[in-house]
Amino acid sequence: MTKAHTLTKLQLMFAILWLIPSCFVSSVAGSTQSALFLISTIPFTGLSAITIYLGWLMLVKKEDIIYPQESFALRFTEKTRGKQAADHLFAAYIKPSRKMLIGAMNILSGLGCLIVAIIVIVATLRGQ
Repeated sequence: MTKAHTLTKLQLMFAILWLIPSCFVSSVAGSTQSALFLISTIPFTGLSAITIYLGWLMLVKKEDIIYPQESFALRFTEKTRGKQAADHLFAAYIKPSRKMLIGAMNILSGLGCLIVAIIVIVATLRGQ
């Protein structure tokens, strides 16, 4: 069955790397908090770039991007309900209207993340 796209795994890794320093921000003092904000914007910027690129691949290049949770669902369906049910689920995952919607949402959310990252960097550097 189809495996998850490599960039989706990288996207998940950047999300986790962004989350770790973000959890410590509320429990530290002022100057350390600014440093943690600045450190957390690096994976956040990477997350936004990968999300925009995945959206571009889905929307413009019309690639079939399978996310890790979808890959798991396909394997689980194949083991529990059989190959034909997994093939039907895969066909639903790569439906063009679904790909266009998810691709557009990836681009919009990636641009939103990038704008927030730029705002945080500017605010952190102005505050010092």
